[in-house]
Amino acid sequence: MSEPPLNFFTEAFQEAVENPDALSSLQGNLNGRYTEQEFIAEGGLKKIYQVLDNVTGRLVAKAYPKSNKRELCDLFICEARVQSLLEHPNIIPIYDLGLDEEIPWFTMKLIRGKTLDQHLSVFAQDPEASKNDKFDIFSKICDAISYAHSQKVLHLDLKPENIFVDDYGEVLIGDWGLARFQGGQQIDIDLPLPADFLGQGSLYGCMTGTPGYMAPEQCSQGSEKTPCTDVYSLGALLHFIFAEKAVYQGDRETIIEKCIRGKYELDEDKIPLRLLPIINKCLAFESDKRYQSVSALMADINSYRLGYLTSAEEKFFWRQQSLLIRRNKKTFTLIFIFFIAIIILSSLFIYKIKQSEQRALANEMSALEQKKQSHENLLKYLDAEQGRQEAATKMAESYVVLSGNIFQDRQGNEGYDLQKDLEAYQLINTALLVTENSPQIWALKGKLAVRLERMDDAIEAFEKAGDQFNQLRDLCLTVSISSGDRIEKTIKLMRGLFKISERQLMNDLIFKIIYSDRSEDEKIEFALEAVKALNKKKTHMVFIKSSMSLDFSGNAHLKLLFPMKNLQIKHLDLSGTAVTKDFKHVTGMPLESLNMNDTGLTSKLLSNLEAHKTLKTLKIARTPLTDLSVLPSLKLIELDISGIPCRDFSPLNKCTELRTLHCSSEQKKYLENQLKGNKIKLVMTPLSHPTQR
Repeated sequence: MSEPPLNFFTEAFQEAVENPDALSSLQGNLNGRYTEQEFIAEGGLKKIYQVLDNVTGRLVAKAYPKSNKRELCDLFICEARVQSLLEHPNIIPIYDLGLDEEIPWFTMKLIRGKTLDQHLSVFAQDPEASKNDKFDIFSKICDAISYAHSQKVLHLDLKPENIFVDDYGEVLIGDWGLARFQGGQQIDIDLPLPADFLGQGSLYGCMTGTPGYMAPEQCSQGSEKTPCTDVYSLGALLHFIFAEKAVYQGDRETIIEKCIRGKYELDEDKIPLRLLPIINKCLAFESDKRYQSVSALMADINSYRLGYLTSAEEKFFWRQQSLLIRRNKKTFTLIFIFFIAIIILSSLFIYKIKQSEQRALANEMSALEQKKQSHENLLKYLDAEQGRQEAATKMAESYVVLSGNIFQDRQGNEGYDLQKDLEAYQLINTALLVTENSPQIWALKGKLAVRLERMDDAIEAFEKAGDQFNQLRDLCLTVSISSGDRIEKTIKLMRGLFKISERQLMNDLIFKIIYSDRSEDEKIEFALEAVKALNKKKTHMVFIKSSMSLDFSGNAHLKLLFPMKNLQIKHLDLSGTAVTKDFKHVTGMPLESLNMNDTGLTSKLLSNLEAHKTLKTLKIARTPLTDLSVLPSLKLIELDISGIPCRDFSPLNKCTELRTLHCSSEQKKYLENQLKGNKIKLVMTPLSHPTQR
């Protein structure tokens, strides 16, 4: 036992001076440290009780051997020492080890939760939705076993009863009573543990493990146990997690006989089809045909979850297909002929469809030409027929509607089409030459005049359209007589439209300006004011023209960004905002850096950035992202993923230009494990609260 640190005695002395009973009280607690003992469970080698640790004041689990026989006590002490060496988040930690009237005991963390088989009942109501949760549980089990193997320790008794899921969803592996060390000084595992070899790992008896989950070599005396032995048990566990039953069924003798012969039975109705080759590879009778490490198994699991072909499928699938074709040669010949016929018929069908599309396009062009000719004929008719007023009105209305539809269809895609508005405006004026008393036509002219920023025409039109358009008339009059340059008047018009709830006209005006040929400075000034108006509450922002940087950080109310979509912004900070749906408008900017920390950015929204050509720096810390598969399509140099709930960082291995990765301390162990051999620099970043202004 190591010497207590010097400051312990200094502090103890000081406390004794101030409170003479302190040290004696501590000594009293040490003498009767564990009290209030309550039986909670019984395992293969031990009994477990809940006790109160009077020194620390916490409840812990205290284990005793089921018998005081020397061999069983040896194994019991071995389990405690082996388990205490394994410091991993998914392995139950050992706190203390000692003797109680010559009977050994050890204390460990008290698990408040369920065993794996009990926990799986939670997923029974919605098996499809819980698939990812099941894989997450299995991944944590594999992480723990992989760590144990790295410490040269084999578990050799993996089964649902030895795996616990606590009330917070954390997975813990216990019961290391059959564990042994591999490599180094070897022990004959089929003989009792020698007294001078405590803590070096052993098994008791000739059969080591639990029927239904142990590998065939565990049924044979003197056979070698390797990491592949635990891989076999992991395969059986994976089957249990999805099928909720073991791969061997029957009484104990039947199960052992099947295990010795390797005759396991898979429930193929409950196991996902592409998962079967992985389980089959784990359960291979010969250990050299299984996964040679837990890491190799997890690589295939990750490939499966990402939709890639697994190593197990590459071998198993093609071998099965080859045998199937040989057994059904005539049938497959007919299928091949049928497949070729389908291809030929499909090609002919597609060819016919393309011909039909070409004819339809030609007919559409002809119809448009005829429509244009019809309008020209209608104008001529208006000069000679009594119904010219009604016809002119309908003509003007149809062109306004047509113009509006074209404009709306092109918003945000190809921009604003000024020529269409001018064409509709001319047609409205033509209609008013023959029908001057139509309020509807005057209202249409007024709105189009607002869109074209012809304030004088708009004032006249709204006056003749009636009292219901007085607000629009007054707004246009105010803008017309106001001082300031053109962009200031445009901003005043936009704010006025928002104030009187003319949102459609306001949106039309916004898209017209951001797609116009105005200077970039005017567009930016207008767009920033539009964002403030659309988001209602007071919005803080910092724009630096020299670097084309825009900072919206800390505006928790900020949601709407579409006025910015056509600007040449290179550096954008949206951290701490509520931007979600409008995130798509960011992707059109020539961004070099983007900060989305502390936002509601999801994996689906992030996919809008796929193949972005200029983005080099991306910050997505503390967002709900769980899927990073879009990142390899970017040419990122720096990335911040601190605090995101994702645990699969393997896509980062494909980010060939990534040099700096910011992460939290909790993520570091996953990253170091999944980015082995990668030259990415990990920078630890403490978790913090969203940006506040």
